[in-house]
Amino acid sequence: MKKNVNSEDYNKNKPSMLNLLKRVFKFLDSKIEEYAITVFYFSFTVILLNEVIRRYFFAASTDWSEEVARFLFVFLVCFAAAYAVRERGHLRISIIDNLVSKKIKFYLYIFYDICFLILAVAIIYYSVQIMQLQIRTDTLAMSESLRKLNLNMAYVYAAVPLGWALMIYRLIQRFILTIKEYKEGKLE
Repeated sequence: MKKNVNSEDYNKNKPSMLNLLKRVFKFLDSKIEEYAITVFYFSFTVILLNEVIRRYFFAASTDWSEEVARFLFVFLVCFAAAYAVRERGHLRISIIDNLVSKKIKFYLYIFYDICFLILAVAIIYYSVQIMQLQIRTDTLAMSESLRKLNLNMAYVYAAVPLGWALMIYRLIQRFILTIKEYKEGKLE
């Protein structure tokens, strides 16, 4: 027996495109660094392993692998730094944090985040200027095989402003979370 479905009920229960996009964005927001780090690290490892095998067993090497591995490592470091910001995992001296009250700790965290934000803005500003210079002068990659691809180094240097922009995003998230935790009395 077929159940009579009202179009109003169907539309109410149907997942909307906006809800789907929200779920995808929320998932990516919680995992983007981990996925990027995994992809960069895996690619980096495969390229270097391939190069070691080629050199050791076949006495041959590629001229692009070392440079591409270096580029991947730069992207890996930038995304890993953003992940560390999200997790409040950067190296710091926490002895002061452990000796002061929660109120002073709150102000210290805010101060640390503001200092980090100023640093991030400065790094983005100057790295974008370097990229613009590379675009104007058409600076190409070092190895001959990558030069044949006409790869401008600005694409490689884009890792710096992208990584630091992601750090700013995570700093703002952490800033809001710190305020929320302080108001709720959950600041650790």
